[in-house]
This record gives sequence, C-alpha cells and structure tokens, in this order.
Amino acid sequence: DETPYVRRDCTVGWATICPDHAVVLMGDCPECGGKLRLPALSSRDHFAPDRCPRCAFRLGTASPRAAHGAVTDLHRRLAEGRAQRTFDLPGHGPLSWPVAMALFDVLLGTVWIDTKPGARSQLFARIAKDTGGDELGETPVGSYEGLRILAWFLAGWPDRMRIATAILRAPRPQRQLERWHDLSDAMR
Repeated sequence: DETPYVRRDCTVGWATICPDHAVVLMGDCPECGGKLRLPALSSRDHFAPDRCPRCAFRLGTASPRAAHGAVTDLHRRLAEGRAQRTFDLPGHGPLSWPVAMALFDVLLGTVWIDTKPGARSQLFARIAKDTGGDELGETPVGSYEGLRILAWFLAGWPDRMRIATAILRAPRPQRQLERWHDLSDAMR
C-alpha cells in the first residue's frame, strides 16, 4: 500500500499469506534474517511497518513468494471458519472453532512430537509429491509450512492421517490425545 500498515487479520498466527495477492507473508527480513515483530501496543518506539527494525531494509522491495494454492484455499476456509466460529472438516461436517484449533494442534503434534527426522523427511517428500510445488525442506518450521502440512492432511481426511501415522511410525490418534492434558473430555 502507498501508506504501509498492518492489517489486524494478518496478525492471527495461522495468517501466513495475503489472500488478495496469494503471496507468503514475511516473518523474517530477507536482507538480514531478523524476525519481524509487531511492537507492543504500549510501546512508544517509532513503528515503520515498511522497514526491517534491525537493518531498515525496505520490505516492499523484496521479491514476493507465491503461496501454494492449497494453502491459499485453507487460509480462506480458516478465515471463514473464524468468522462463523466453525470449521467444516471434509467427510465429517462442522466442528466448533475451539475443537478445530485443537485438532490442528494434534495433527501438527503428530508430525513433530516423538518422531524421527528421517521419517519426517519422508513425510515432507510425500506432501511435496502429492501437492506439487516446492519441497518443504528438512525442517519446515514456519507457520506457512505448518499450513501446507495441514492442507495436505485435510485434502485427504482421514486417510492422510493414517498415511502420516504410518510414515512417521507415530502413535495412533487416541494415544496422541493423551499428550494434550488441557483438552476437555467434550473436546476430545
């Protein structure tokens, strides 16, 4: 924009793309690698959303990275779900928003908790093959990559949960839920 600003919808943790332009939002400065963070609302520091606070690189001059179509679609569905407080799980129907968020945490936990790096690499290669596009890399830890993994899970739900569990040699879903002590019985 001519006058740069931060959109409130872009501050939600899973908001990793611009839905209008289908590009990945920057979390790190492409020049120095510094984390781009919003200042606290109580901060009196000068805020320039168009510049890296560490090296003053003009962020608007960086080359945009195109978002994967499956991530763009999931982002749209998440934005709609957040507004309606429900998320439509393919083959299951609507879940309440808190249950959907808990499910996504469990799904991503299945990938990262108590799994071996080699098995994760196999899963990431499978996701890249199934979805097309660029490779996820050895350790896809960003929010954008997390959405791409979730998009893969949901595009073939529930079969892809079974595939991921087998590739990762991860515990079954019931056992996975034992790790999440703060979930209520109703949410489980």
